[in-house]
Amino acid sequence: MNQPNPTPPVESSSQIGGYIIPSIVGALVVVGIVFVVVTVFTFATFPSIVSGPARPVYLRHPAVGKKFTGLSLAPLLGADKPVALEDVSGKVALLNFWGTWCGFCCAELPDVVALRQEFHDQPDFELLLVSCGAPDDPAEDDLQKLRGNTQAYVARAQIQAPMYADPGSASRDAFGRMGEFPGYPAKILLDRHGVVRAVWFGGDPGRLKDLRAQIRTLLAEPAKAAGA
Repeated sequence: MNQPNPTPPVESSSQIGGYIIPSIVGALVVVGIVFVVVTVFTFATFPSIVSGPARPVYLRHPAVGKKFTGLSLAPLLGADKPVALEDVSGKVALLNFWGTWCGFCCAELPDVVALRQEFHDQPDFELLLVSCGAPDDPAEDDLQKLRGNTQAYVARAQIQAPMYADPGSASRDAFGRMGEFPGYPAKILLDRHGVVRAVWFGGDPGRLKDLRAQIRTLLAEPAKAAGA
């Protein structure tokens, strides 16, 4: 004779609550601990979050605030003499390292060259356009080849501006020792004392607005306060 299955005991609401409430409390404790750990780690790793908004990228390069003593350029097209740091002393100088092989460089070059006209009434502003060979080209330092490639490009693009070369990558290597020279185009802004005040890498037309603003800021600085 089959016996009926016994009815399982029904847990009272107090018993169920006894399990659920401790579980919820435990979960909240774990979440709280995780939040504290993440918060402490974030503020320790990124102190600017506490101290205020981070400086723009172009002001955060390791070279910013250092004097560019290794500047050494050679005339390439439309220029008649070499340029070292003492040659731009007292001026705000913008160095633009570019190459005919670099698409971003060529895309922004007309806008960079236009800065010469934009600041034509500022005799203490100097734009130094430095044409560079491709890093993977064995003939990168062949000035005759570089001159030919540069001349052909500026003729097609109808660009009229003096061009310089960086023989042996001397200026780029010197800058690299101050921080990093990771790619092209590279725009380096110097104040009247030859101190690096801002650095831009890569092609982005939107950055030219910031570049113009920084040039105006440096031109407005009294000579005795530049680089301070």
